[in-house]
Amino acid sequence: MKLSQEFGINPEFAAQLEHAHVHTLEDLANVADLEELSARSEAPLDLLERWQPVATLKLAAARRRRRAVALLVAFTAVLLGAIAVWSYKKGLSDRLDGAVSHYNRGNGLYGKGDYDGAITEYRKALALKPDFGNAHYNLGAALYDKGDQDDAIVEYRKALALKPDDAEAHYNLGVALYDKGDYGDAIAEYRKALALEPNDAEAHYYLGIALYGKGDQDDAIVEYRKALALEPDDAEAHYNLGVALYDKGDYNGAIAEYRKALALKPDYANTHYNLGVALYDKRDYDDAIVEYQKALAMMPDDAEAHNNLGAALYYKGNYNGAIAEYRKALALKPDDAEAHYNLGAALYHKGDYNGGVAERRKGLAVISDYVKPWNILGAARYRKDDYNDAVPEHRKGPALRPDFAKVRDLPGMALVKAEKKQ
Repeated sequence: MKLSQEFGINPEFAAQLEHAHVHTLEDLANVADLEELSARSEAPLDLLERWQPVATLKLAAARRRRRAVALLVAFTAVLLGAIAVWSYKKGLSDRLDGAVSHYNRGNGLYGKGDYDGAITEYRKALALKPDFGNAHYNLGAALYDKGDQDDAIVEYRKALALKPDDAEAHYNLGVALYDKGDYGDAIAEYRKALALEPNDAEAHYYLGIALYGKGDQDDAIVEYRKALALEPDDAEAHYNLGVALYDKGDYNGAIAEYRKALALKPDYANTHYNLGVALYDKRDYDDAIVEYQKALAMMPDDAEAHNNLGAALYYKGNYNGAIAEYRKALALKPDDAEAHYNLGAALYHKGDYNGGVAERRKGLAVISDYVKPWNILGAARYRKDDYNDAVPEHRKGPALRPDFAKVRDLPGMALVKAEKKQ
């Protein structure tokens, strides 16, 4: 980015630096002889000596990309203070000096977490200098941190109207748009940021998030992989890649990514939970049980994790363990039809047919068109030799799901038994 765009340097001074072949932050950071540059550009040596480390720090900050909004950095105030001094020597207007002063105060307040105060100062700066791109950008950041996404979006757009090649502004505008649920426009902004900075791992990552939100799993996977090629130790990127691969039915790929995420961040409960789900779907019940237990050690009040742990224990033949987990799930979420159904199945297999029937009926009280309970209600009556009552229970399943072959077979079995009993 040109120095004139980045720091708002006066066009005459910017032209002098550009004539000396110093166009960008990187150019300034890489100057070996500042005295020689000062002689060629007529820029004061003391200012160049203060600006060069600022340029170096800013380049370093650009490599350490932030998630969500870009934070203001302390050296910005120092730099603009230097610009104000130089502007005063050149006899520029008091309005610019005032705008820079308000901007610097805004930066100081922002750094202390006083977003209201920062917003006030940035607005004062913009009242004096409406085309102050950095003030629009930082005002957008402060508004975002206050939770005012709509006004933040307005300010980021104003900043971009003045500095259209500001990759960070495109990126943060994308973040704000995504938070508003505008995935399409967020995707467009992330792509603009990446057109300017193609090696921005954060932008690839959040582009993947937005694409996934739009239901484009294939392109999301591509972007997550690009992010990880640049930052292979990003646990969240591994996790989200795992989620997308799981949704595509690639359980092995998902398991591999979840394990990579956990190697980097072992205390992430959701990763343990999702790894358990993928292992369960692979019918690796033993490892699924281990992962569900790890997840529950960190989030003991998660009803779904208790229910899923119960299901894994059930398929291992541990009905008592399964029953205990289903009851924990229901204590946390009494209207969970699936947990009532599963508890009923476990009780049924323990020979507690009445208990199984009672739980299935509780599930049906929540979701009346849930097919599985009608199947088991009939089966329970069938096992209790109550064949006549089993027939109408079984018939309710096919009425709801005529394509469910297992349900269709059971009424016939009950009818045969009922005929024999008569």
